[in-house]
Amino acid sequence: MSKRDLELIDNSGGDAGNANRHNRFEVMSKTAKSIEFFAFQVDRSFYASRRRRRIPSERMGAKRDARSRAWGLKQAKDPYVAAARAQGFRSRAAFKLEQLDKKDRLFRKGMNVIDLGAAPGSWSQYAVSKVGSTGRVIALDRLKMAAIPGVSFIYGDFLESTAIDEIRSICGEEQFDLVISDMAPNLTGIKDVDQAAMGELVARAAVFAQGLLHEKGVF
Repeated sequence: MSKRDLELIDNSGGDAGNANRHNRFEVMSKTAKSIEFFAFQVDRSFYASRRRRRIPSERMGAKRDARSRAWGLKQAKDPYVAAARAQGFRSRAAFKLEQLDKKDRLFRKGMNVIDLGAAPGSWSQYAVSKVGSTGRVIALDRLKMAAIPGVSFIYGDFLESTAIDEIRSICGEEQFDLVISDMAPNLTGIKDVDQAAMGELVARAAVFAQGLLHEKGVF
């Protein structure tokens, strides 16, 4: 639906339309106030909990160390971690993409691919191995990433307008066949908040991809 269509709909209906808009604004206002109240309650509960518990900093440090040791032991026993090291991948996430590729046949030689949230780079490594020297892989992330042969890296945020400009500076007006993403938002531990943040991130990535993919491109 075009911007003009939306304007026509919004301006139609005379007094009835004005009344409906007034009702919508009232509902939106109440919703905003509810969200603000919820955020206030979450903040108040969080800080009240911190005041009650008063966990000494040394105990918090000990817990972090314990979690770090547990994570290290888990990594040491993980066969995919060992396989990633043996095959030169930067993380075990490469095998997740490999499984998706085997299932859906995502890649072919000569494809143009963008990898959003690329760091540390295992998805880009896998992608460039599949598209070959006739293809192109552009990796984009807010985190710095060591160079990968055959991959063009952009250090930045895909939500910023400069991201498109940098992509175009690399490939001109070429359109892309595939946009892949293993991004995740910063998690709070609050299920509803994290799910909403993930949904918004996926939606924004889809809009970004739509502006770069050709008619039969895949996100």
